[in-house]
Amino acid sequence: MLEPSPQPAAKEPTSFMSRFNVPILTLLLSLFSTSCSETNPPETKTRETESPAPPEYPVPDDPALALGRGIWIENCETCHGPGKAGAPRFGDTAAWAKRVAKPLDELVKNAIQGFEGKAGYEMPAKGGNPDLTDQQVTSAVHYMVRHSK
Repeated sequence: MLEPSPQPAAKEPTSFMSRFNVPILTLLLSLFSTSCSETNPPETKTRETESPAPPEYPVPDDPALALGRGIWIENCETCHGPGKAGAPRFGDTAAWAKRVAKPLDELVKNAIQGFEGKAGYEMPAKGGNPDLTDQQVTSAVHYMVRHSK
């Protein structure tokens, strides 16, 4: 007698989400991890502790200025390093001449509160980092001015 051939097990209907869940999740994770790694690469040490210090950003002996250097590198270098958007470059005495002729308190105030110059360039309040304290901004300004006279 012939035995009936076994019937294949009935497949459960797969939903759209269950078929595409893993590829979509994989794609999203790779996009997020790529964007994070490009803008905020993991660092094992901070620039303050790297050695040797870049010659253009000297490490001062004064602890307050050393703190200012670290704040400056992490927050101000983006614009003041290359001179983006009209920001006077670190150490460029000609670009800083008119600014350092003003009272230091005025420079600090402009850095803390923000400033728009006559040419339309803008110094955002606290360099665009509202988490900085006024003292941290003050330290960074003192460091930058010290090396731009």
